Amino acid sequence: MSPPAGLAAGPAQRFSTAAADAFADAFLPAARTTLTVVAVVLLVTAALATLVRRRPAGGEPAQVPQPVGASAAGTAVLDRPEPH
Repeated sequence: MSPPAGLAAGPAQRFSTAAADAFADAFLPAARTTLTVVAVVLLVTAALATLVRRRPAGGEPAQVPQPVGASAAGTAVLDRPEPH
């Protein structure tokens, strides 16, 4: 960052030093933390994606077991006495 026009040499040097220090002490640590969080999320997501079961090529979807007492249509079969 360049100092404002018309600034004497001494204050201009202090301005440049202050700007460089602010960049090094504030921006870089914040950017490093942000990039670290993004990298961790990306790695966790990639690891979880490898755990997802895939269907065999051209295969049928896996059969989901029906709960006990459920009919093929997905409605519960209730034990009721037959009407007379």
